[in-house]
Amino acid sequence: MLLSTADSTMGASSAGSEKMFQERQQEQSTVSQTQCTSPMPADTTPLARFVVEAAVLGTGLVRPITFFPIMMTIRSTSSSKYTVPDVPRGPHEKHMDTGIQRGQWAVSSSAQVDRRYSELVEFRTLLAYQFPTMIVPPLPPKSKLENFGTFLTNGNILLTQQRTLVRFLREVAMSPELMYFSMYTPNFFQLPRESFEDWIGIMRAALAEFRRCNSSIDAHSMRKGGLLGSESVAAFTGGSTTVVRKLVGMLHSWMGSGGESPKAPPKQQQSQRQSVSAVVGAGVLNATEDLNYWTGQMRFLEEYREALLGAARPYLTVMEQSLEIVVATKEVAEALEKYADALGTSSVNKELARVTLEASRFIGEGAIAMDRHQAKKKNEVYERLLFEVSYIDAAMDAIDHVICLWRHRNEVAGEQVGTEFTIYTSEVSNKLRNFYKNRFLRNFKLRMQSMLHRMTDAECRFAEEVEESMKGTTFARRIQNPKYSEYVPGPSSSSSTS
Repeated sequence: MLLSTADSTMGASSAGSEKMFQERQQEQSTVSQTQCTSPMPADTTPLARFVVEAAVLGTGLVRPITFFPIMMTIRSTSSSKYTVPDVPRGPHEKHMDTGIQRGQWAVSSSAQVDRRYSELVEFRTLLAYQFPTMIVPPLPPKSKLENFGTFLTNGNILLTQQRTLVRFLREVAMSPELMYFSMYTPNFFQLPRESFEDWIGIMRAALAEFRRCNSSIDAHSMRKGGLLGSESVAAFTGGSTTVVRKLVGMLHSWMGSGGESPKAPPKQQQSQRQSVSAVVGAGVLNATEDLNYWTGQMRFLEEYREALLGAARPYLTVMEQSLEIVVATKEVAEALEKYADALGTSSVNKELARVTLEASRFIGEGAIAMDRHQAKKKNEVYERLLFEVSYIDAAMDAIDHVICLWRHRNEVAGEQVGTEFTIYTSEVSNKLRNFYKNRFLRNFKLRMQSMLHRMTDAECRFAEEVEESMKGTTFARRIQNPKYSEYVPGPSSSSSTS
């Protein structure tokens, strides 16, 4: 367990922006923007600023409820510069309102609200259902975040939740779709607590309806556990060829390739069926190509995920060893202070006692600086590594949903409905592929560059900060005099040698 004395100083000032990352994005966005074919801008400028303050306790019927005060400032309440995203609606969602429309933001551009962590998790889940053509930023459930946080500290899980919210909201602010075209976003971030508690029932009802409509599709998922509720898909990717062949075989079977030939239908019916068969036949080919492509991406993401976790583990070991050094250094400082007290009991050793106490404070300042640096810099790098792991989980979940759509396609009854579902699945897959290539992979690269910069900067600044903190002590000024450390034999020493 890593417990830091500097943790408590960080909680009150976590803002929903990491300036170094944003500046890096803005520098490189002009170079990459011409390659983007997405209907939305490629996440170049945050559309809002979120500041997440330290958790506060509210009153509950059974136990206190934890809230996070969130200050939101939106740059513009108008979405006129963006077009409404074209999100396909499947036959299974035909009778429900998906809530994709221009959001109605209040005239005031700023609001401060209190929200529970679990409420933001529900909000994130709803966004993922609303926009299956996107990779919605990750926000691990509290049950998973406790595992996520215990790598650092069991004693301050609220601080880990706070910083995770900061990263999630920063990513949401970069997406026009999520900020402007979900009817739930404005109310979620602008309603005061009393009104919000009445309204959230509407949001939860919509989420329940999405889950009901997608339950038969989600049942095909092979992903369980993980930081977002999903774990490794090695079982799927390992047998990818078999899965593709089986699915294509099922689709061919659905088309009715065997059995006795029925009587010839009327010409009009025959032409309609031929057009349906052509669409379904194209769907089979599309499914084969799609599954091959997404299976390859699953394998790539799984390897990258394991590599990031592989980097996080030794980084945690370094942090643990660094903490041991801090503890040992503090013990040395305390021992010197006790020694100074013992020396001070004799008038002969008053001067030596004073210098020993100065040395104790000199070493103690170094230990405090090391502890402070680790809490601020190294913890941040480690949490960023785990955040990227959860972002990969979010991407794999979105891809898994497309694969589930193709699997569910075989169970759809009726040619007309089956054709509609094939077209819907193809459209969702194509739009997700466009988002994945032009926005997710691009921004993932930028975030990784930013994280690597922070990692190297944390190590470079470590020695500088420790040295600076120790320079200001009395002992540091004393030992700068070269004569201080010179050994000059006294008269008694000279006479004894003679």
